[in-house]
Amino acid sequence: MPRLRHAPRKVGLILLTALIALTLGLAAPAAARGPGGGGGKGHWNGHGGGHGGGPGWRGAPPPGHRRVVVRGAPYYFWGGRYYRPWRGGYMSVFPPVGLVISVLPPGFRVMVFGGINYYLYNGIYYRPAPGGYVVVSPPAAVPAQTVVSAPTGVVAPAQGSSGTATVIAQALNVRSGPGLAYPVLQVVNLGADLSILGRTGSWLFVRSPNGDSGWVSQEFTTQTSGVPASG
Repeated sequence: MPRLRHAPRKVGLILLTALIALTLGLAAPAAARGPGGGGGKGHWNGHGGGHGGGPGWRGAPPPGHRRVVVRGAPYYFWGGRYYRPWRGGYMSVFPPVGLVISVLPPGFRVMVFGGINYYLYNGIYYRPAPGGYVVVSPPAAVPAQTVVSAPTGVVAPAQGSSGTATVIAQALNVRSGPGLAYPVLQVVNLGADLSILGRTGSWLFVRSPNGDSGWVSQEFTTQTSGVPASG
């Protein structure tokens, strides 16, 4: 009966292995389920590759990333994706509802549901919020009234102008065109002086302090010597 004497030991080893596997599974981050805890797939590929837009990377986050903390948990935004620390690297996840990012990446779509604008990028829905754009739950399942691909080039002004516009909002988006459907190029802060180069309707074409040009809504600025250029 020698085999029976070893049976309890084998059963014990099997139970111990199952317990370890269960513990590791519970330790994995529960992100990557989509906004609000819905469906989604984010996973760690085990080989890095995030610099090419893959599902994760090892080592430090790449240059140009943004770090956002939600309820004490850090998220890293880069290349239109969100990442969380995981096993010595970072894995691609879906952000939680309520996360605010200051700038949306070029290529998002403007979708209108029930007269309300939503910004869709990489399967994530955003709405305008103080400081940028907030992640929201997908809108109710109703047919979209409008789907617009946001232009990506900087639009030329319809009318030349000059003067200075001073930012009176805490943060002001500088866009590639005169309208909310255009991508955000950068964000300028309260008190920044912008050189006015032109205008279209209620939008000003300006040069920001770093030398880049783009469009801002004039209602969030005060202007001096904004006289249209002649000739």
